[in-house]
Amino acid sequence: MIGCSLSLSLKSLFLTLAFLSFSKAMLGQLSIVGKVTDIETEQGIPFVNIGIVDEGIGTVSNVEGSFTLEIEDIHKYLGATLLFSSLGYKKKEVPIKNVIEHGSLSNINVLMEPTNLALDEVVVSNKGKVFIPDGVGYRNYGENVIGYWKDDIALGGELATRILVKDGLRKLNKLQFEIKENQSDSLLLRINIYDDDGGLYRLPRTNLNNSKKNILYTVKHGYETVLVDLTPYDIYVKDNFILALELVEVYGKKKPALALLATSNRFGSYRRYASQGNWVKISAINMAYVLETELLVTEEFANRYDRLVARKEARAKVISGKVTDNGEGIENVLVFNLRTKITTKTNKEGFYKIHAKRNDVLTFSKKEYQVFTKKVKSGSKLEPKMTRKFVLPDNGFEIKKID
Repeated sequence: MIGCSLSLSLKSLFLTLAFLSFSKAMLGQLSIVGKVTDIETEQGIPFVNIGIVDEGIGTVSNVEGSFTLEIEDIHKYLGATLLFSSLGYKKKEVPIKNVIEHGSLSNINVLMEPTNLALDEVVVSNKGKVFIPDGVGYRNYGENVIGYWKDDIALGGELATRILVKDGLRKLNKLQFEIKENQSDSLLLRINIYDDDGGLYRLPRTNLNNSKKNILYTVKHGYETVLVDLTPYDIYVKDNFILALELVEVYGKKKPALALLATSNRFGSYRRYASQGNWVKISAINMAYVLETELLVTEEFANRYDRLVARKEARAKVISGKVTDNGEGIENVLVFNLRTKITTKTNKEGFYKIHAKRNDVLTFSKKEYQVFTKKVKSGSKLEPKMTRKFVLPDNGFEIKKID
């Protein structure tokens, strides 16, 4: 099962949750192997959530749509039903008794039907109203607080936090979270946004991503500040919502050991162990999920907001410059202030601006480059010269220039 939880110490509280060890020889065990396929295109459907509802037994199909689901005590679940669900498809229920054959079943093909319902159109042209930037979520300002996945876990496990916001139509533009440490090989995460309409305890229920497209991010080994662009998915909310990270694939042979920064805000976090599992509130601590959003407000409110921002910017110190590689500007370098947690990116010519004061530490990062770190001193200019990471060429024996 999943080992995702919240902790106050990376080393001492890296709690390993117990999980079921499946043995082929174990009496009553069932191994279901198959593929989930689009009924119209006959193509495999990637990252389908598969499992027994609220039982913590589940998995996720891989990029080709294939899956393996292990059920330890099949006698307990003879009357249960497997639920298959995916963005853009109608849910599919399959009774377990229909798939049992000699204690195991291989090469089943589950057909799913695409949803053809028209999406609700979001009205943004309200007369006398405009969108203004509004940052929401929770930041970690140096606290030793984490949330994590560790050791043997079930695909489809999620770690979620409730985001409290002002009521009103809001578009989600960017998500930021920090990876404290990834000791495992690469992991594939899915970002899910839910309405908090799950009963008395405001649990996650309705998925608010109506784009029919999965929001995926591959986590590499080590530390990383992650910035995910949400604008292509046109996700709107009207009040409080829940943001979750879901483990959908593990690459390599190492067991997952991923720690994300959290914070001591007391609004609550949730987890579920596996696909189709039940949600449980696990802590008053929140994951450090930060979102850039736009809130629809009256023009009068927007004018007051603009004046307030102008006064703040006049008082705040701005550091600017150009990030280069051999004199050429580098686009889309992530610039991060370690104290304020503010981020920005360089433009097409490599220029950036960010609020920072003396002794703040800025990091500049991009996938192909070594991370550049610099403390702000006197002056308002900081112009990093970044160096590309060294990558070995293809297999073979050769002498060549490495770019």
